[in-house]
Amino acid sequence: MSEHAPAADPKGDGFQPLRFLSRMSRSPWVCLGSAALGLTIGLNSHAVAEALTPVGEIYMALLSLTVAPIIFSALASGISAMVSSRDGSRYIVRTIRTFILGAFVAGFLGTFVATVALPSFTRLQDREFIGTTLSKFEKAAGDGDADAAEPNSGFWSFVGNFIPSNIVGALASKNVLPIVFLGTLLGLAICHIEPDKRRFAADLVGTIYHTFLTVLEWILYLLPVGLCCLMASQAASVGADAIKAMLAIIILYFVCLIVLGTFYLSAIRKITRQPLSGIWKTLKRPYTLALVASAESAIPSSMESMANFGFPKEMLRSVIPLSVAMNRPSTVVIFAITTIFVANIYDVNLTLWQTLFIAMACSVVGAFDSGEYVTMAPMIAYILLPLGLPAAAGTAIIMTIWPLVEWFPELQCIMAATANAAIVGNLADREVVMNPEGGDL
Repeated sequence: MSEHAPAADPKGDGFQPLRFLSRMSRSPWVCLGSAALGLTIGLNSHAVAEALTPVGEIYMALLSLTVAPIIFSALASGISAMVSSRDGSRYIVRTIRTFILGAFVAGFLGTFVATVALPSFTRLQDREFIGTTLSKFEKAAGDGDADAAEPNSGFWSFVGNFIPSNIVGALASKNVLPIVFLGTLLGLAICHIEPDKRRFAADLVGTIYHTFLTVLEWILYLLPVGLCCLMASQAASVGADAIKAMLAIIILYFVCLIVLGTFYLSAIRKITRQPLSGIWKTLKRPYTLALVASAESAIPSSMESMANFGFPKEMLRSVIPLSVAMNRPSTVVIFAITTIFVANIYDVNLTLWQTLFIAMACSVVGAFDSGEYVTMAPMIAYILLPLGLPAAAGTAIIMTIWPLVEWFPELQCIMAATANAAIVGNLADREVVMNPEGGDL
């Protein structure tokens, strides 16, 4: 799936409308324009937004259709190839180290930015208006508790979330953690079967990957339409009052996004020794797909783009899907900012040790985000309750602001994944060189 490969027609002639549609559907300007149109519709015409909601839901269902098999097959083939490679053990150690470091960097950054800036923001905003709006959304969150997934308590209950009771259920679930477990388990098992069967299993997994990759390519033809409908639906459901009340959190989140994004690009630039213009040209497609669709849908393009820099494909097929599934810095940052915000609204003066607890706890709890905000939002209770703060307030805030900003956590997730892959793949005994042609994974 090269950036310059034709969308269809291997003969190189005909199907020009499909090629044009493929280029337009992936254009950042077309996608951002579609999002802006959807936002305008959602804020100004609830009736139209309501009519567009089923279209957006159907499109999101189609995108979700490809997520599980792509992550599963990419992990299975990537883990088996990485473990079998001569640098396999070092890749694994570096992956774990990079994930832990990335989570703590995000936690301390979000806590620091919120601690410094939020008092000024809350003085500028109408606290009574914020409190009234927050109470309304707390009630709404409480009414929806039956549908929201509460976090399991205890270490063994948490571990149990990774292990599915059956394969079909795991692949049908929106929670990517069981899919990660299954893909990793299958990849390790492939390494321990007979060589002939190993090759057959690897070919089968690769065929599944490329088949669903083709399905994803077809679905992305309609990306601008789906994006417009989704944005209209979400803007209408949230409303202008929520945007105004949660403006401080939204602004500070974008500040952290810019800081972390700069850090990720700097790491890639240092390791690849490429100018920022070259990095943007290579990674433009996966970053655009993550922003306007989802991080999971950008996994194949991210692996291909990073392979163009010369990183080992067996490493990319495991590190990038693992990073997307288990290393989401946006959740860590939003947990930290939300916690400080709740403390400010309820006039709780945090001590230095409580602030350090917030940074550490957000890094640990936020690192295990399943990718779905309805299951992620209640997890902030693990941070708020020890501080004596109402858990319902944090849950309500996250469930309110997430539809407004959810496109950007997906971008941040895939940026972190590409940076993690660059750091993990930068082994001392090999050179990272630019390969403009790329190749199939």
